[in-house]
Amino acid sequence: MRIILAHFYTAQEKFAEATAVYEELQRTYPADLEILSSLADLYVLQEKEEEAILIYQELLKQKPDSAQVHFNLGTIFVKVNKLKEAETHFKKALNLSPGYLQAELALGLLSEINQNLPEAIEHYQKALKVDPLNINVYRRLAQTYYRDKRIEEAIQQYKFILKLNPYDVDTRANS
Repeated sequence: MRIILAHFYTAQEKFAEATAVYEELQRTYPADLEILSSLADLYVLQEKEEEAILIYQELLKQKPDSAQVHFNLGTIFVKVNKLKEAETHFKKALNLSPGYLQAELALGLLSEINQNLPEAIEHYQKALKVDPLNINVYRRLAQTYYRDKRIEEAIQQYKFILKLNPYDVDTRANS
């Protein structure tokens, strides 16, 4: 019953109340993965990244083969500018769950941040193998080709986006 109350508080954006309930539940049921995961997610909503990292690390002790937990931890590491740690967890998520689209995209973005555009392009191409109709991935790929001064390839990607969706406003603005 208390977990329903915690979910209710979270939905109402009463984060202090939700946190108090989840923390009480965690003390009572320290091994409950749903409680730990919900508490970590709540910390993220409140921008309490360090607390969320600790919870996700605890979750990894219990579920070391969870691609989702590795991905979530990687995402938080990006927020606190620990990019090497983020990359490690995104790669682990992808290793555990080949074809994990969000992990592939995250690695592409990290490669862009590190100015490794050819590697970013590789990640986006792999992401397109997972979801070959994802316009956002094509757009990301086109932008990266452009930044890498591969203008013809960028143009081809933009043209393909317009084939997929002739009314795509963002692509028309860049054409």
